[in-house]
Amino acid sequence: MRFEYVGGGWGGHPAILPRPGNRPARRTRNGLERHTGYGTGGSRREPGDTGSPGSLFTGSWGGSGSLFLVQSGPNRTGRTRDGSLSRSVIPRDTPRSPALVAAGLNGPMQNLLPEPPATLLPGDDEAEAVLAAARAADTDEAYASVAAQHPTFSAAWAALGARAFDSGQVVAAYAYARTGYHRGLDQLRRNGWKGHGPVPWSHVPNQGFLRCLHVLSRAAGEIGESDEAARCAQFLRDCDPAAGDALSGT
Repeated sequence: MRFEYVGGGWGGHPAILPRPGNRPARRTRNGLERHTGYGTGGSRREPGDTGSPGSLFTGSWGGSGSLFLVQSGPNRTGRTRDGSLSRSVIPRDTPRSPALVAAGLNGPMQNLLPEPPATLLPGDDEAEAVLAAARAADTDEAYASVAAQHPTFSAAWAALGARAFDSGQVVAAYAYARTGYHRGLDQLRRNGWKGHGPVPWSHVPNQGFLRCLHVLSRAAGEIGESDEAARCAQFLRDCDPAAGDALSGT
């Protein structure tokens, strides 16, 4: 911001307002530019548009008419018209009107953007049937055959990654999980995912991608890629905390 404070706020509270850059300036007798403030009785004055030390701003507390001057820069001071000191910034603990806070005004900032809708991947019955047969065979070759036949099926890569990780083949687990992770991202984007938003664990077709994300986090941690491990773990919980809870024991 280019300035400190403009007096005047709802309910007698001070308000911090943006610089009115498109407001026309008027020259006053002392050579300073004056801009009308947005508060209830506040205004601003500054020598130029730089906001450098020495700039003066004027306003009043809550539109009360008690004019003050605030100087920007490292030695910020404020004085009222009669010369007594005045606050140059609003303290964090400035009391707010309970009625206004209850109405959502003059209170803490809130995210007003709507929550993105949950992304639900379509099922793949044929791939699921082949994966079920691989579970029955319980061999690496059977799982590899599923991935070869259905390379976009993240659940197959997740199974390969989990088996490799459990057998101590951490690099192979990382590679399998990374492949399934990116295949899953492609499918999420094709189904309306915009880079954030819920990916529910309760929807079974989503679980392949979420399992890959979990294995990738674990494998990254084992090879010392701690930043990636933390990112994937957080991404998993951002998709659905239930996924992190369900997979935390594996």
